[in-house]
Amino acid sequence: MVLYYGGAAIHAAEQAGGLRNGGDGVHGGDPAAVHTATGISAAIGIAPPTVSKLLKILSRRGLLVSLRGSRGGYRLSRRPGRITVAEVVEAVEGTIALTECSGVMCRCSMEPGCTVQREWRQINRRLRGVLDGVTVADLARKRTRKGPSGRTPGAVAAKPDATVAVDHRS
Repeated sequence: MVLYYGGAAIHAAEQAGGLRNGGDGVHGGDPAAVHTATGISAAIGIAPPTVSKLLKILSRRGLLVSLRGSRGGYRLSRRPGRITVAEVVEAVEGTIALTECSGVMCRCSMEPGCTVQREWRQINRRLRGVLDGVTVADLARKRTRKGPSGRTPGAVAAKPDATVAVDHRS
């Protein structure tokens, strides 16, 4: 399973919550602050069209609040400690399922004779549990801890020219 846009959405949610650059909504940064799509794009290094699409999706799914007007922008709909990585990933990527049969509905032609469907569902439940156990605030706190190189461990540079084709079927 590759999270094509889930990671970018998590970064956007962190920024919309005022959690990047050391803020965690408690020790600096204001999760109630309003941030523009352009500002979020510049802060996370992802192209404005991609960020705009992700913010709209997160807003439609109830994770962000979109505010209109001259002082409009986006903010988190709940405290960052109440928004899980699973929620963000599912908002953007759809149902978390490693295989077709590990989701709720299975349309696999092999289902009638499948001997591992139960195991795949158990793996999927555990993966979902791990993602449910990590919040946006948790990620922001980890971001402030730097490794020996001065970079946050596991940090990946985003391509500023990245674009996205969003599938709105879910």
